[in-house]
Amino acid sequence: MARVEARKKRRAPVLAARPRTVSQLLALGELALEYSLREEQAFTAAAEAPQPATVLGLYEAYRPEHGPPEQVYRRITGGPLVEASPGWSYVAAAVPGLDDLQSLAARALGASACLKAPTGFTVAGGTGYIEALTPLPQREALHCIAEPLGLEPRGRIHVPKTSLAELTSLFESTSWRHYRYRRGRAEAAVSKEKYWLKISIDTNGTYVTDYWLTGVLYAAPPSEIYTILNTLRGMRLDELTLYNLELAIDKRIQTHGVTRDEIKKLLKQIYSQIGEKYFTI
Repeated sequence: MARVEARKKRRAPVLAARPRTVSQLLALGELALEYSLREEQAFTAAAEAPQPATVLGLYEAYRPEHGPPEQVYRRITGGPLVEASPGWSYVAAAVPGLDDLQSLAARALGASACLKAPTGFTVAGGTGYIEALTPLPQREALHCIAEPLGLEPRGRIHVPKTSLAELTSLFESTSWRHYRYRRGRAEAAVSKEKYWLKISIDTNGTYVTDYWLTGVLYAAPPSEIYTILNTLRGMRLDELTLYNLELAIDKRIQTHGVTRDEIKKLLKQIYSQIGEKYFTI
């Protein structure tokens, strides 16, 4: 019988810090992503949660039932919220070349079972990124997140708080942490099992003035769905605008949990409520 050689794992240096706040903790993970994008190699991150916190995914809006505002934070990845306790481990991994969200989802959800906690994941700049808060010890948590990605966490790099300062400011911004959903003139929603998405749009006459979304899903690039919807501001919501939105959804984002077709269906439902109709012969 032919011997099957074990696939060699990629070395992934571990960024480590002693954060005083959850914002510094989340910034450490994003720094691993930045390093990976810049140096085109895999990086991991590991640290200990310093305080209790509710950590939301990128797309779920803040609600009072999530807890006091000073204890609510938001990741740069999607997925369900996590209630973290002091002493919990935060781990993250960034892997260049892993740019298909569905492939990344399979690995991230496998890591989730090992971590005994939800994972957040996305793809940015052709790099797959996974992060999680878990009650497991750091060494075990790093193994859980690295194994399905074919990584070997090796070579610890201590990151001083000064190196995290710029990124930390994002995670401490109240407009970022406490983004709230509003119901506008038109609203549409989709829900299936643990995933859901709701979008609303406001208009002044025939022109779109604002939009809001909230939900639990995964998307890549992480903020692209906001960028696409932001093109609506100041536009008439007519057939051409709807077509361009649908085209952008198809060409510019990947999703998991809620499909692109379901997002387009929500936009059609909103259009049917407040869109400007043209009748041609």
